[in-house]
Amino acid sequence: MLVAALVFALQFKPVQTYVAKKAAKYLSEELHTTITIKSLFIKPFKSVVLEGLYIEDLSKDTLLYSPKLSIDLNTLSIKNRKISVSTTEMNDGVFYLKDLKDTTTNLDFIINYFDTGKPKPKVKSTKKPYYITFDHIILNNFKFRYKNFRVDTTVNGINYDDISLRKLNVHLSDLNTKEHLVKAKIEKLSFKEKSGFYLQNLTALATIDTNQMEVKNLQLVAPQTHLTHYVK
Repeated sequence: MLVAALVFALQFKPVQTYVAKKAAKYLSEELHTTITIKSLFIKPFKSVVLEGLYIEDLSKDTLLYSPKLSIDLNTLSIKNRKISVSTTEMNDGVFYLKDLKDTTTNLDFIINYFDTGKPKPKVKSTKKPYYITFDHIILNNFKFRYKNFRVDTTVNGINYDDISLRKLNVHLSDLNTKEHLVKAKIEKLSFKEKSGFYLQNLTALATIDTNQMEVKNLQLVAPQTHLTHYVK
């Protein structure tokens, strides 16, 4: 009876948010950082909406901020070990990635926490891995920054060791990571970089593998530039 009542209560947004906030507080203490969540609402087998996710790195800089992350599902099958995501969309988010002088990144403390570091004996699994697919991934008005603290260079134009993008928008579809490292259709990619470079629009079908990269149907538009090309 108690279990049934608990399962019933977990269907409601206030209860889900309460549990999510408790989990965020626990991880904050474990990771010695700040993680907060404003709200969480899960419709079982249908959708997930996470609002106000904020994560700091160990320097107390913003690592990730997402005012709203929405995930809509096509299929969630535990029996067939298949997850099909219709749309993942993030609006007005911020992500700041750092390569630190000690050869680590500001993400490593999170990765290391979930990695015990103890090699597990190789056991042949009888279960097939989960097959996860994404139909659409959408970023709207995103901010991305990357800084390599191992070098200190000043260049004219885009400095690839110190990138800052704002108003980043992109629509990725037909994502394939089963037969390639990454294959996706890129639409409406645009951003402004702090150097002054403005990418107004990029559309392409991109395939990235370990030994090559192929770009088909490329359409690139920037001020005074319009490229149409095939790259391999």
